[in-house]
Amino acid sequence: ALLAWTFTKRSVNAPRSGVVTGVVLSLLVLARLDLGFVAIGVLGALGASAWIRRDRALFRLAASAAAVVTVVLVGYVLLNRVYAGSWLPVSGTLKTTFPNPTLGNWKDLRSLLEHPTFLGPERWYRQFPTIVGALAAAAFLTCARLPTLLQSRLEAPLDRYRLLLCGTAAGVIALSAYDFFFVPNYNQGHWYYPVTTLFVTLAILDWIAGLRTPSVLVITTCVILSLVAFVSLGRLADYHVRMADFYFRG
Repeated sequence: ALLAWTFTKRSVNAPRSGVVTGVVLSLLVLARLDLGFVAIGVLGALGASAWIRRDRALFRLAASAAAVVTVVLVGYVLLNRVYAGSWLPVSGTLKTTFPNPTLGNWKDLRSLLEHPTFLGPERWYRQFPTIVGALAAAAFLTCARLPTLLQSRLEAPLDRYRLLLCGTAAGVIALSAYDFFFVPNYNQGHWYYPVTTLFVTLAILDWIAGLRTPSVLVITTCVILSLVAFVSLGRLADYHVRMADFYFRG
C-alpha cells in the first residue's frame, strides 16, 4: 500500500523520488526476502520505460531506487552474518532447494489431478495460490497494453499505478515460478503467497474500473462467488479439528 501510494502520488521528476521509492521497496523486501522478486519486477518496469522513452529523469529514479535497495540488502546480509552466522535466515534456507530445482510440486499437482479425492482439499489450497497468482499476472500483462504504457510520460497517477502493477505482475510470476520449482509446497510452503493473492484482488479491481457495468454490481457478484467458494472448498472440518488440537495440546 505504501509503495502504491508513494509511486502514484509523487511525480517522477519530484526531488528524491528515487530515494523514497528505494526506501519503500527496501521495506517491502525486508518484510519478506522473497518479495525481492516484486522489487526487481517494479525496478525492471521503471528501467524498461526509461530506456524506451530515453527518459533520463525516470532512469535516475530507477537507478537511485535500485542503489538504495542494494545498500539496504547488503547491510542486512552482513548484519545477519555477524549476528547469526548465516547470510540468510535459517528458516528460508531450510525450506528451499535452491539452486537445485525440484519436481515435487509438479508431481503433487499431477497426482492431485489423477486422484482428486486423496487429500484433495489439503493439497489444492497449497497449489492454488501459485497457479492462480501466476495466471492472473500473465492475464494482466497481456491486457495491460504494455507497449503503450511503457511509452507514456507517466504524468497521470493512473498510468504510474498501472506501470507499478505491471512490474508487480512480473514479480508475481517470478515468485510463483520460484516457489513452484524450489519450495516443496505440500510439505510447508502454502503460506508464502500474501502478495500474489493481494495482486489478484488489485488486478480485478483495475479491470472492474474499466467496465461499463456498474462497479458495485460486479464487486457484489465477486464477493458472493468468493463466499460460495469459501463455504464449499474451505470447510475442512477434519483439518480444522486437527489444527485446533495441535495448538491446544502443543
